[in-house]
Amino acid sequence: MSIITLDIARQDVRQTNRRMVLSEIMLNGPIPRAKIAQRTGLTAASVSRISREIITAGLVVEGETLPSTNRPGRRFIAIDVNPAGGYVLGISINALQQFITLADLKNRPLARRELSLESTEDAEDVLNRVAQAANEMILGAGVPHERLFGGSVSVSGAVDPENGLVHSAPTLGWENVCIGDFLSNALDIPIHVENMPNAMNLAETRFGIGRGHGNVVLLNAALGIGGSLLLDNRLIRGNNFSAGLVGTMSLWRDAHGRSLSVDEMAGGWGVLRNIFGETSMETASSPGRHLLDAVKAAETGDDTARSALRKSGQSLANVIETIAGIVHPEIFIVSGALASSFSYVEGVRAGLAEAWSNESNSIPVHVSNMTGQAAARWLAINEFLLQRNLDLEHLLGDSAA
Repeated sequence: MSIITLDIARQDVRQTNRRMVLSEIMLNGPIPRAKIAQRTGLTAASVSRISREIITAGLVVEGETLPSTNRPGRRFIAIDVNPAGGYVLGISINALQQFITLADLKNRPLARRELSLESTEDAEDVLNRVAQAANEMILGAGVPHERLFGGSVSVSGAVDPENGLVHSAPTLGWENVCIGDFLSNALDIPIHVENMPNAMNLAETRFGIGRGHGNVVLLNAALGIGGSLLLDNRLIRGNNFSAGLVGTMSLWRDAHGRSLSVDEMAGGWGVLRNIFGETSMETASSPGRHLLDAVKAAETGDDTARSALRKSGQSLANVIETIAGIVHPEIFIVSGALASSFSYVEGVRAGLAEAWSNESNSIPVHVSNMTGQAAARWLAINEFLLQRNLDLEHLLGDSAA
């Protein structure tokens, strides 16, 4: 029994070390083996052995020769991710847009499909359409199934990632929808599910503008406002996975004393309210399409759209100020469809300049240009290559064939 336990422990250590080496290459490549050993604390022999394994498996390749920083004349061969070493799916679902993309291991999209659904309320229909589009995409790209590591879904709402379950997604009209099992069975690959703001936060802090920060608040501004709290390098999920669902929080009152929520003021609903008036919340059909049209109109100089977006951006500044007083993160990140609007971001910055006139009270606010689909692909790369054990024998067999 002790021999079996020891053998399992050795296997666990090897898998952990392999993930450490692959993470360094994925995040910092091209990088020489000596630098990997220095950053991971592994011996040069261990790094050399692991790099041979993953080169043979086709996951990484030897690339350019780099000069040594401490020994003149000495040069190192750097290793980098092999883009064609594998593939991942990234699926993004919210009330505004639904995308399916296929990418290589450097997150370079190979194929992309937008569903442009008028309604998302029928969850089974939405997922069937996603699965059909994804299967057609995989077949059309000629991707070997054994090299398709998995897919990630970034979706609006309260999500249990361990079970791939959407507990509730009011903007989609979903309750208790098991995305993970449905798509995993339909696509015959493992599927990881995360809510949209958390997916964006994880992608940005792992691969993007949030790298190096362990306390990050992300606000995803689309039709509604969703939040993600990464505190002390850990996502805060809360009761029923509802941490960060700030859209229903009320910070304002109208002229009649009625409470106004974050979604109604700072989100896309607020933009529509600013354009169409008080009745837009009840009467606007296809609100997602109207919102995207407003963003485009502002880009072409429509003063009404610009003013509406700027006003809602100023309201988001109030939300940021409120959260900052409670959480005190290192940085804020604003993402989502509204983050692509200059007028909206201008409103956010103007509101913060007024709220934080004293620079000592301010917290850096970054605007993300990452899409939900790109975040989902980064999440898949992180989940299936850097967080889970790899079956190298399976990949070695594929390479040999």
